[in-house]
Amino acid sequence: MVKPDRVAESRVQMECRLVQVVTVSDKPNGGSLVLGEVLRFHLAEDVVNNFYVDPDKLRAIGRMAGMTYCRTTDRFELKRPG
Repeated sequence: MVKPDRVAESRVQMECRLVQVVTVSDKPNGGSLVLGEVLRFHLAEDVVNNFYVDPDKLRAIGRMAGMTYCRTTDRFELKRPG
């Protein structure tokens, strides 16, 4: 649905349409917040289990700040109020 190619090695990909770019700071290392509308997901079959993404198979890594990253291996469930 969007023109840019997807990264073949990525096991989960999202096709997004740009909604807004918010400048957090124009100072060095200030950065911007990019907001997009997800139009379509692409998932490798080996990470999907019963129509859900299996986090153990996905083995996701997230960026925290600077050079710090995290893994999603320490998870817990929390019931939502209501």
